[in-house]
Amino acid sequence: MSMFEIVTFNASFGGYWVKKRTGDVGYIGGDVKTIECKPEELFTFLLDEFGEGLYMHRLWYTLPFEDHKDRKKLSHVRDASFKEMCEAGQWKGVLNLFLHSRSS
Repeated sequence: MSMFEIVTFNASFGGYWVKKRTGDVGYIGGDVKTIECKPEELFTFLLDEFGEGLYMHRLWYTLPFEDHKDRKKLSHVRDASFKEMCEAGQWKGVLNLFLHSRSS
């Protein structure tokens, strides 16, 4: 199995989570930025894009084939969730990243 050194992150921001009557979850509104980097360098690139405001957001990620309800929370520190995200990115090559403001 080949591993990806550079991962494409589709970073959705400025939107919000909604839960539909059917139980499905969606991310509505906002914009998307594409970031290509080594997964372990993600926070450096996010800081370049979003500045210190990054820390005012909660972070989640999904693999391209996963539903929003399957999203995984990502901490701002390099903990077990960060390591899992890095491994998932190296395995698939693409991850969907969601930034949601803590104030909304």
